[in-house]
Amino acid sequence: MVDGRSVMEQFNEIKGILDRYSQHKLALDEFIVVTSIIDKLPPSWKNFRNSLKHRKEDINLDKLGTHLRIEEDLRKEEKSKSEGVSKILAVEEGESSKKNCRYARTIAPFRQLGGSSSGQTQLLGAG
Repeated sequence: MVDGRSVMEQFNEIKGILDRYSQHKLALDEFIVVTSIIDKLPPSWKNFRNSLKHRKEDINLDKLGTHLRIEEDLRKEEKSKSEGVSKILAVEEGESSKKNCRYARTIAPFRQLGGSSSGQTQLLGAG
């Protein structure tokens, strides 16, 4: 499984493949299938993967699907909340940095460093 796609979408693809196997009377042990899916969860799901691995009771494929759906929904909610906060912070920081830049230009003129061929500039009074 990869991070760029929905985990439930990938889970449903795997489940479809397993259904096609069962149509051809090819049986796979459900425990092996569930543990394989858990092991192949994306890297960003590491903590969730570990919590599923250390459960005391075994879970079947349907319960795994339920757990994955709930976790994915929670992650989407968390992401949308954090994006809203970061947009607010970015706007506030952007406005304050513009004010600071105007303020810095008015009180701290630049001058060339004496005798330097590198063309570096230095704030007046900044040693």
